[in-house]
Amino acid sequence: MKIQFINPPYLGRFSRAQRSPGVIKSGTMYYPYWLAHAAAVAEQRGHEIDLVDCPASRKSEAELLRHVQQFSPDMMVIESVTASWNADCQVAVHLKQVLPMAKIVMVGTHVTAMWRETLAQQAAIDYIAIGEYDYTISDIADALERNRDLQDIAGMAYRNGSALVQTAERPLIENLDELPWIAPIYKRFLNPFDYYFNLSYQPMVMLIAGRGCNAVCFYCVYPQVVHGHRYRHCTPDYIVAEMLWVQENMPDIREITFEDDNFAADRSFARRFAELVQEKKVRLPFFANLRTNVDFDTLKALREAGLRN
Repeated sequence: MKIQFINPPYLGRFSRAQRSPGVIKSGTMYYPYWLAHAAAVAEQRGHEIDLVDCPASRKSEAELLRHVQQFSPDMMVIESVTASWNADCQVAVHLKQVLPMAKIVMVGTHVTAMWRETLAQQAAIDYIAIGEYDYTISDIADALERNRDLQDIAGMAYRNGSALVQTAERPLIENLDELPWIAPIYKRFLNPFDYYFNLSYQPMVMLIAGRGCNAVCFYCVYPQVVHGHRYRHCTPDYIVAEMLWVQENMPDIREITFEDDNFAADRSFARRFAELVQEKKVRLPFFANLRTNVDFDTLKALREAGLRN
């Protein structure tokens, strides 16, 4: 199946993937890392993929429609957040008009919380992927290809006649090492110079070492709505291997930005990561989100490994 992953246009350079979406005065533009994760899984499953990031590449809706028509997908995956939800629903309508046979799946924090309202408001949206959707998208595509019942797919919602149906809750992914890397997806479909993070050297690349956060900051949307309050992380070997891939295959990159909510929540993990970065000779500096109560020894180990900010 051909699957189009879409970060739709909204308000020019609207940074949608971050924990506080918006048009940022500094020009901040996050990579669409959650879409990239799902795209990587779909390709691993044997599906043909394309990823388009309209806000970063400054594509208008008209340009998006032409791009999608050229790829001619069987399924389109649209990321949405609260601020852009109404506009995203309209984009879905226009996409359905140009490709009426393609199924539309909406993903993201807003529709995870408001799946019923989304399906009720907009008939163009066929399915909602709730929560962590890395595997949900591929499961839907597999089911459509094989004419299987969607009720058996965890973590989604859809219409069944006049009824709105939510399937079983999808468990959080425990073994994050089983996910394919996202850096190769970036290299194929995105331009690093389109992205900006004002605490990093430019151009940078954003990677995810883990999900979830043991803090309970009320304003932080991803742990509250999608990833939970337990930090699940990849192994240091997995993360460092992807850093080395970036270093060897994306020569323009000057820094790696880890967008985990709390990179040092597991101090033993953070220290082993720091050791391995030095053992494997990762030259690129890196940024990571750390709480101010991180202990001195862990912070020192990360700093010696290349933590710049």
